[in-house]
Amino acid sequence: MRILFIADAFATPGRRIIEQEVPRLRAEGVDFVIANGENLADGTGITSRLARRLHGAGVDVITLGNHAFRQREVYEHLAMDRRIVRPANYPDTDPGAAGASRRRPTAPPSPSSTSSASCSSIRP
Repeated sequence: MRILFIADAFATPGRRIIEQEVPRLRAEGVDFVIANGENLADGTGITSRLARRLHGAGVDVITLGNHAFRQREVYEHLAMDRRIVRPANYPDTDPGAAGASRRRPTAPPSPSSTSSASCSSIRP
């Protein structure tokens, strides 16, 4: 399995490069993409619109960090989208999932189906 991890995508330039390059890299054989998206909203968190754009570009899981919660609009989206992972060492009362898992939807489940999991943590 080929995994791509994109660390700290920042604002419009970070989003643009993800939208331009991730589809190409997926076509070249990258199986799973994880991107840190906590600074996509001009360095102050992430919005639901930006999260949807990253998923649309081929990002499987978005990790978050301490800046992620500055955009209150995204809280409801974080509660519903298990592909967005808050730091695992944050309280359960914070929005988002502490871990994510995803079975690739390319085929019906079988013993050889690819599944993956992701978790994120930061230093307090």
